[in-house]
Amino acid sequence: MHNPIRITSIGSGNVAWHITKALKNIGCEINQVYSKNKDNALNLALRLNCDHTDSLYQLNTNSDLYLIMISDDAISDTVREMPELNQGQIVAHTSGSVPSTVLSHKYEHYGSFYPLQTFLRNQDVDVSKVPFLVYGNTPEALRFLRMTATKLSSNVSEVNDYERLHYHLSAVFINNFTNHIACIADQILDNNKLDSSILSPLIKTTFEKISKGNTCKNQTGPAKRNDSKLMEKHLHLLKGNDSWKNVYKSISDSIKHQYEDPK
Repeated sequence: MHNPIRITSIGSGNVAWHITKALKNIGCEINQVYSKNKDNALNLALRLNCDHTDSLYQLNTNSDLYLIMISDDAISDTVREMPELNQGQIVAHTSGSVPSTVLSHKYEHYGSFYPLQTFLRNQDVDVSKVPFLVYGNTPEALRFLRMTATKLSSNVSEVNDYERLHYHLSAVFINNFTNHIACIADQILDNNKLDSSILSPLIKTTFEKISKGNTCKNQTGPAKRNDSKLMEKHLHLLKGNDSWKNVYKSISDSIKHQYEDPK
């Protein structure tokens, strides 16, 4: 009988909240949760029934995998303060944009373990359907991270740092930017005391079409038609908000350029 994989969670935010639970559900043993916020570390540790700490100097050194699930800007400094580990142990981060080489100055076996999904603590996510993009700098690290990801999800790919960054950039467009535009749409209607729920069928249809592919062929709207009179009407309605006008003009210009007739 194989011993369970022992994991230390570096971080207690939205990603850690979901990934540690999923790892525990497949039989991994969560040894410890670290967070610089002691209450956050405690809350996640109570959920996982494990040890916790707010000090990197008190981090255990007997886990098989140290999974860094913190903000991108904090990874380098956190790694610098983490303890040395024994040979064979693996350190990986879940960032979409930080190169795995940030771990190379301290650890022999390292990699990335990127779940390409948006996570909110109180929102259910089926981790078994989340794409995991993994990389390991050694055959041992890659094999271990791929094996672990495959137990979590049916959608696992091996990608290098350069490829992962492009996936992350695309994810920002489809998730962050799209959500922001939806937020603007809601505010336009709310500001005029109109019912934003009327957009729900359009939202559903739009994302159903996106999920089926052929996104570039499915483009419609005034910018694709180069309907300048209608676009001027829209811009006039946005005259009180330069930020929204700039978003409208920038995206419309991009659409027009995408579909303009070749010279």
